[in-house]
Amino acid sequence: MEPVYTSAARLFTLLFIFTAAAYIGVAASARDIVIVLRDRKLMLRVLLANILLVPVLGLALVSAIPLPGGVKAAIMLLAFAPGGMNALQFITKIKGELSFASAVLFVLFVVSLVLTPLAVSVFISGGIQAEIPYGRILLDLAWLIFLPLAAGLAVRTYSPFLGKTVSRPLNLISTAAFALAVVLSASVKKEAMRGIGPEGVVAMLALVIGSMIIGWLSGSRDTGRKRVLSNTTSCRNAALCLAIAMAVIPDRTAVLSILVFQLLTVPANMFFTLYHVIRMRRQKHPLSYPAD
Repeated sequence: MEPVYTSAARLFTLLFIFTAAAYIGVAASARDIVIVLRDRKLMLRVLLANILLVPVLGLALVSAIPLPGGVKAAIMLLAFAPGGMNALQFITKIKGELSFASAVLFVLFVVSLVLTPLAVSVFISGGIQAEIPYGRILLDLAWLIFLPLAAGLAVRTYSPFLGKTVSRPLNLISTAAFALAVVLSASVKKEAMRGIGPEGVVAMLALVIGSMIIGWLSGSRDTGRKRVLSNTTSCRNAALCLAIAMAVIPDRTAVLSILVFQLLTVPANMFFTLYHVIRMRRQKHPLSYPAD
């Protein structure tokens, strides 16, 4: 039987994704999202960072660090899987960039559905037949992300007052659900850290931090957009990677490695977000000292 805390962690994770997607719908207009998608130069930088530079980083890590086969497979899967939903928790805290963040996350998620299976066939050897459960994945996406997102956009379009009224509660619920999911799943992921060894943990941490740096450098001069790209680039699509790893990779360390990546991604992005929030508040309200 599945442990109670594991079931609870999954429940709060699903609640977080559902409410965060709904919040994006009521807070960001469809028109603004389309405008962002039409910015070709910006989208090119986003794609360059996520489908070229991060995979190059992954290749460098598996080449430079002696790692078990399962850990190497997990790194390559994650490197080719942009668009992780964990980014929702962080991008919704960046004022004035919600439409941009929503468009970027949507594009990256769609890209991962095509790019990640290709990585399986190219980088994972051993004659594995990649029977990826696309039907189940798309069904989950429909009710978990697209449905609340579409509902939120409809509410914002046809009842702006209602959208403004529910936006704050949705954001609070998603934040609370995310925090509970992290706490409840921490013990499972700590067990995973012991399962892949110190070299595997170091490699996963390097992938997280390296992806954050790549995202930051690929942004424009605007700090808000740099933060969005840093968050979205470092939050890889671990859920898709787990589904693929459990379906096609017999080495259990691959699944453990992906869990470790999730464990490391959350605090790294939390500290990054907290730093910028504190910095912005200090800029708005600088410390004053009494005159001598």
